[in-house]
Amino acid sequence: MKSSLRNVIVAATVCLTATGLLTGCGGQSTDTTGSQPPATTSTDDVAALGGQSNADQLDALYQAAVADGETTVYVVGPSEPSRAAYYATFSARYPKIKVVGTQASGPTFDSKIRNEVASGQYQTDLVQGGDTSVAPQLADGLYQPYTPFTATNLDAIWSEPTGTLWAASGSVSGISYNTNLVQGADVPKSWTDLLNPAFKDKMTMDDPTKFGPTFGTFNKMIQDGRLGMDFISKMYAQNITINAQGQAADATVMTGQFAIEPIYPLDFFLTDKANGGPIDWVLPDDGAQVSPHYLGLMAHAPHPNAAKLLMNWSFTPEGQQGIAGIGLYPLVAGEPGPNGLPSIDKINLLNPIPLADIASVSATNLDKVKAAWQ
Repeated sequence: MKSSLRNVIVAATVCLTATGLLTGCGGQSTDTTGSQPPATTSTDDVAALGGQSNADQLDALYQAAVADGETTVYVVGPSEPSRAAYYATFSARYPKIKVVGTQASGPTFDSKIRNEVASGQYQTDLVQGGDTSVAPQLADGLYQPYTPFTATNLDAIWSEPTGTLWAASGSVSGISYNTNLVQGADVPKSWTDLLNPAFKDKMTMDDPTKFGPTFGTFNKMIQDGRLGMDFISKMYAQNITINAQGQAADATVMTGQFAIEPIYPLDFFLTDKANGGPIDWVLPDDGAQVSPHYLGLMAHAPHPNAAKLLMNWSFTPEGQQGIAGIGLYPLVAGEPGPNGLPSIDKINLLNPIPLADIASVSATNLDKVKAAWQ
């Protein structure tokens, strides 16, 4: 299996180099011509796709997509630029289909999808967004119910009851710190370790009174109940310096202006670490925060077979390995986590908030955080 996956990734790299399509827009393509694609029969390839049944059904979707001229899948979401290598692996496996990812978040995400629906000019096939982004669109019937046949090992907490939205990946937040300033027994291993008096005035993070990584974590803490408002109030007493953006805050940790960024996504940290700097990252052991990225098939997807192919491939071992490779958490039970972390079913999670409740819960908890953070 490892040899097969390595060959797929090498092929993806060659394809990207040849076409020059690894760009910030998140779109990648491979363009081939010829006869219908062959069925998957290699033992390693079958294992990479989760078994012969999965491989056969994926092949059938691929052939149907090609036969219908569906050579592109359009995906919209907030983290699309970071998925370039991931989509390249998909296109190396299914070379007649390219993926074009468009970054959109918050109001921009919502307006793009709703404008397509209002105008009848449909382009987006799949959305891949966080809970607060997709929940209102789900409620308004903008997606069609679809159950990926490859998601049999996905815990029910990563989908919603109507079988319309399914999360293959998630962003995990942890503690980033400067290794020159925090060492040995002082390195925090849990959220509560951040209350160490030695860290007062030495931490920085994004604004917890606005939607972002910090509030997203506080939101789950309050709802989970194990830490809650008492912990958040004590964090406020640590006199944490607020920066408008998390990545800007982490830059000040790298330079030593601050010792710790308490809540920081792993995929952001890995990008920072690759650029050099005395920083490290810890997954807290008293409740990890994983923000799921829900996949939703648009009700009027112009390329439904190609979209279903990408959606199903995302839950295969190969797709999940690709997710881990870009620093996001694969959400299928048993699949190794990113950066050497355990599989999602082996970590202590803050309980997710059901999509049906996310809007009301978030509004209530945001008011609580604002009241404490004054």
